[in-house]
Amino acid sequence: MQVIREICDQVVVIDQGEIVESGQVWSVFSRPQQKITQELLNLEQLDLPFQLHQERATHLTHTILKISYATDLKNPPNLNDVLSKITLPVHLYQSHVDTIQHHLVGSLIVGIPQLDVDVHTLHQQFPHKTSQIEVLGYAQPAH
Repeated sequence: MQVIREICDQVVVIDQGEIVESGQVWSVFSRPQQKITQELLNLEQLDLPFQLHQERATHLTHTILKISYATDLKNPPNLNDVLSKITLPVHLYQSHVDTIQHHLVGSLIVGIPQLDVDVHTLHQQFPHKTSQIEVLGYAQPAH
């Protein structure tokens, strides 16, 4: 049995009677470390207008990335600055943002028309507010 329980401004994630993750709500929700926490939160449902593939293939043209961020409400991210760090065209497919404990916790699902995106280098170019960039898969969007 899985349970998420909020205690004041803290959250504890319990899986089969054991605490697997805990911390400030905004912190755990913005960067869940455990697979069970990620599954329980499942804040975003991917609703993409194309099929997402886990492996690269010759017929696929885009890398699909998830750019996650968390920042306090007083310093929201400037999305122009965030996306301008990518030197290739960027296609925005989905965005999500929540306000949790005076923090903005959000993500962007973007497509880049290239299959060999260096996520590590890309992450170094982003403002410090960007907490994570991950490759979700590869696709051939129709645009």
